[in-house]
Amino acid sequence: MAVGRMEKAVPFPEFAPDQVLRFTWADMIALELAAYGITAEEMDREHARGEMRPAWTRVIEQKFAANDTKLVRQAIKLALKKPGGIDRPTITDNDLNDLPFSPAEVIQKVADALACAITGRAYATMQEERRAAEEAAKAAA
Repeated sequence: MAVGRMEKAVPFPEFAPDQVLRFTWADMIALELAAYGITAEEMDREHARGEMRPAWTRVIEQKFAANDTKLVRQAIKLALKKPGGIDRPTITDNDLNDLPFSPAEVIQKVADALACAITGRAYATMQEERRAAEEAAKAAA
């Protein structure tokens, strides 16, 4: 059974009430380009030459692990959606320059939203699996 759009949305009240993080295909492409630090045209030229970069998800994972604030900020800008998960709220770069949280505080939510978009899995399912894994680890310890 297909997972609905809002089931893959990650609640993000850290920015504003009822806001969610949800990546569309276009958002993922833009994040991939941001992770590599290239334009779509540069990527097209590389692909035409048969050149491949490391998996973009690995690059993002490494940058998130290093608390790459520029990439985290870009990911939030791309994924932030109004209630309903389709429209972006009106935000300016200025709004993103003084966020009320640190990158480390929200990286997991951004990563979860990206994982939901890539895998098509529901956020609630991911949370349940994470809790079960944590409980199993505690029980094994």
